[in-house]
Amino acid sequence: MNSYKENSKDIVYNGSSIGVKNDVSYQGFLGSSFFYSSFKQVLNLFQKKGCSEPNISGELPVLSSSTSTSSNSPVLYLDNIAINDCNTPDRCGHVVQRFLEHFDAELRYHSKPLVDCYSESGKYALASKIHPFVCALEPILMVLPAFPCKSPNNRDKVLGVLPDRTEELGLLRIESFCADVAQYYPQGCQLTIVSDGRVFADLIGVKDELVSVYNNFLEFTLFKSRGGLKHIIFRSLDDHLAAINIDDLEVGQAGENFDIHDKRRAGLMEIFTDADKAEAISNTMVNLGFVRYLEEDLVWPAGMSKTKKKKECRQIARKMMERNVAFSRLCEHHYPTHLRLSIHGYNSSGPKFPIQMSPNLRGPTPWHSVCLEFKDGKTAFVKRKVAAQLVKDGDFELYEHPEFKRPWGFRQLESSYIDFESVVTKIL
Repeated sequence: MNSYKENSKDIVYNGSSIGVKNDVSYQGFLGSSFFYSSFKQVLNLFQKKGCSEPNISGELPVLSSSTSTSSNSPVLYLDNIAINDCNTPDRCGHVVQRFLEHFDAELRYHSKPLVDCYSESGKYALASKIHPFVCALEPILMVLPAFPCKSPNNRDKVLGVLPDRTEELGLLRIESFCADVAQYYPQGCQLTIVSDGRVFADLIGVKDELVSVYNNFLEFTLFKSRGGLKHIIFRSLDDHLAAINIDDLEVGQAGENFDIHDKRRAGLMEIFTDADKAEAISNTMVNLGFVRYLEEDLVWPAGMSKTKKKKECRQIARKMMERNVAFSRLCEHHYPTHLRLSIHGYNSSGPKFPIQMSPNLRGPTPWHSVCLEFKDGKTAFVKRKVAAQLVKDGDFELYEHPEFKRPWGFRQLESSYIDFESVVTKIL
């Protein structure tokens, strides 16, 4: 029988270590290098919002250097919270402060004020994660599970199976952020995108061949004429399970249609599954998001009742949650020190930080949408059915990419007087 266990240093499978595991995610919310003063009068508010820890001062971060009274070792302060063992607090303080402000302004997904926890606790978790990179004068490393494949619903959501203007703009947004970090931190910033398309493809009715085509286009074709992306690396489930002998796994399935991708999905669950954690989050907003996504994206037989659709969606969503937990643990294992980003709308309390790739506030992800380009230069990500209505109303037209010769996005007509605000306000 195959066995799997985890300790503070290694992940062990069948008695063999498959790599050193950083235990940072189990050290508590901010890790041992952070300590808090306690203010009982505000704690209840943060608990109601779902924030993990309180903001001591309730103000914007103010970084300064000081000296510890106990050991005379340099201490970097973020408000009343200290990052110990920093030999260059002035330099680190400047960079960390700039990164916090930069990330918040340019990349972070802003939840509604009643649930957003960035000011109360998230910025401290973020500071604790990036400070080791800055202190060691190393590039700030981030990881993002994302860019799986296009939604299978090309009637209501997307243009087709290949990347288009939405992926182009979404990746340029991240690339621009990483490039701008070098303006105040020469060592810069680098993001690894780990595609989760292979993880869920069979559950959402997308062929593995299309997942490969989608990801290959992103990595090798989309930005080829511009010399490629300088700050983004692409990885997938294939890369991280390639070194494991899948044939030795007791995957519990067989048959002529059970190919290498099925084996890797089974291998993911065999090695990284956590049934207890999947059960604990089965009723969370992420799970509800999976159910809603499935209802909108799957192709249903004609005449199928809403009750039966919802029941099937809940069953598939449960499998997606189990795989999502396993894939998350795979990312924790392979990227233990990276800053973890997410495309899900978390409250920014950490340790995962949600980012927004759409130009419109709380807009859909690139693989669930099409792009609207307005005359004034503004852009928005919307469902295809929204764009189709705008075309029908005589405000927009579908256009092709001049090089790739296929539909790319929707462009506002010169004769149209509709504006960005009226469109995005209607769909929020």
